[in-house]
Amino acid sequence: MNIWGILFIFIFLLLSQFSLAQDLSSVEVYSKCYSRLSDFPVEINSEEYKKVAEGTLDPIDACTKLLDRATFKKSGNRHILKDENDVVARSVLRNLNQFHISWFTSLGEYINISALSSYNYSDATEPALFITDTLFSDSNFKSILTRNQSVRGIRKGDTPTTLYTVDRTEFSNRPLVTGPFERPGNNITEGNWEIVDLLRVPQGYLIGIESAPKLEVKLRFGYYKDRVTSSDYTSAVDDLTHVDLTENYGGGILGSQPYITSNSESFGRPDGGNRVYRRLANNTFNDLMCLTLPTLLNSDVDNYMEKYKASELSFRRDQSCARCHATLDPFAHTLRNISFVNTTTNGYRDLLRADGVNNALNMVIPKKYKVRVSAQSNADSDNIYIRRSPKGHLYYRDYDGNLIDELVTGPVELGQKISEQNDMYVCAAQRYYKFLTGISIPVANQTGTSFYLKHRQKIIELGLKLKEPGSLKHLITDILKTPAFQTRNPALELEQEAN
Repeated sequence: MNIWGILFIFIFLLLSQFSLAQDLSSVEVYSKCYSRLSDFPVEINSEEYKKVAEGTLDPIDACTKLLDRATFKKSGNRHILKDENDVVARSVLRNLNQFHISWFTSLGEYINISALSSYNYSDATEPALFITDTLFSDSNFKSILTRNQSVRGIRKGDTPTTLYTVDRTEFSNRPLVTGPFERPGNNITEGNWEIVDLLRVPQGYLIGIESAPKLEVKLRFGYYKDRVTSSDYTSAVDDLTHVDLTENYGGGILGSQPYITSNSESFGRPDGGNRVYRRLANNTFNDLMCLTLPTLLNSDVDNYMEKYKASELSFRRDQSCARCHATLDPFAHTLRNISFVNTTTNGYRDLLRADGVNNALNMVIPKKYKVRVSAQSNADSDNIYIRRSPKGHLYYRDYDGNLIDELVTGPVELGQKISEQNDMYVCAAQRYYKFLTGISIPVANQTGTSFYLKHRQKIIELGLKLKEPGSLKHLITDILKTPAFQTRNPALELEQEAN
């Protein structure tokens, strides 16, 4: 190789090393941050941009001011933008809420189905709104799994096209028929059914988040307590006479009706064997902990296989299957008391339509059943599974391979125990790191190149720092300060490793 070739390689390596430093100028850092957060190009005529260019305002401080523009003010049970007419603030809120929606495996499909079928009396984006609310109200991130109040978006700019069309008849709200309320027979006289107008969730651009209004409907076959016998435990008969269509069942996102519905594998009653909320369990690990099952080792499932050694279900007897099911099934047991019921029967609905109630509709809704039995069962099909105490088990290995082994009862305890682990915080850091820097590092992988391990360690550091104050806003500013964000082309590290 001649002198010019050697000189070229020397200059290339020198420039490569230089480019790995925090080589963006202050205005470039601010411009990059501005576009990432708002999805708008930076305002070069703004006071902040001019001050950053002059060197009198730190670019990260300028970015923090951008986030602050979208901070919520509290008004009763509403968290709303300080200035709802601020287009940039609205864009920051919209952009980050859309980012939070992307966390959820099944939510996009559910939102589309919900909109098409008009089943939107509850906000289909509620799981993402929990996260968005913690960011812009600056509350603790762990509350996404510990709060017990449903929420919905506050939106403006709705158009008149919010009418529902049923059999070519338009309604301002969604009409729902419930009944019959007494057995036997199909008595369609007034008083044995009712029409409920379900207020549609506001549409338009997001300007805030509020507690969802209570929406009770009368249950079909809602008997009082003294009329319920043990023979009725597995049926729709209960001592409840009404159900709240916007109730949160506890555990924040875990108890969100849109999250449960979007992750339901079927609307059949859970039986403890073939039908439990495994999809919800699996997606929770993926959505909120960035973990792909199985995480357990072969030696971790010995107790599970011993427990179900008499089972005829193959996945309970096969060790490779059990590595997933020993995590999924006991997680799902905590939600066993929630099952889906019809607001009425198809036949009764058709009788009402024939009798002139042309807008009569029925739909499947979740209902929480009361616990009647504390004893547990290992049966492959348990006909009172939904009536047993929702005892479960948080059992998996975390991103570092440590075994998490916590007995829990119900979604409230489950959410609390998950919030005490590190995974949900490190997962949030992993997602924000990719969103802001473009570097995708699945932290659950413990081996890799020096580039991978360096960024993995940084993400873990950021996640553990998030856990203590629980501030997503601080997480964002911490990532903006990293070389990964302030480097022009961090991928050159990979190119250098390859050479």
